[in-house]
This record gives sequence, C-alpha cells and structure tokens, in this order.
Amino acid sequence: MTEPQPLWADIKQASQLMGVADHVVRRACHRGQLPYKKFGRKIIIPRTALQPETANYEN
Repeated sequence: MTEPQPLWADIKQASQLMGVADHVVRRACHRGQLPYKKFGRKIIIPRTALQPETANYEN
C-alpha cells in the first residue's frame, strides 16, 4: 500500500514537482497564476494546482 500524498506543497517541493526554479513558482503565486496560502513567511500551494492538467502558470 502506498502512502497518501500531502495535500499541500511548499515552494521548494512545488518547484521540484514542476521542474522549475523556486523563483518561478514564487512569481506564479504572486501573479495569481497559482493558488496559495501564506502562514507567516511560508507559502504553501495545493498539490492539485501542480498537476499538469490543472496548472495555469507561465515561466
């Protein structure tokens, strides 16, 4: 049995999943291309937004 994936990813995890640099993910969040929540200084992104069929971001 496989372990369930977390529902959220931080900037580093998201950039690794998307195959882009950290600043690209940060920029997409601030432009409104990726949904995110902020907890203090930490930004987290729902994993459903990182799947290729639902992602809406540009480099």
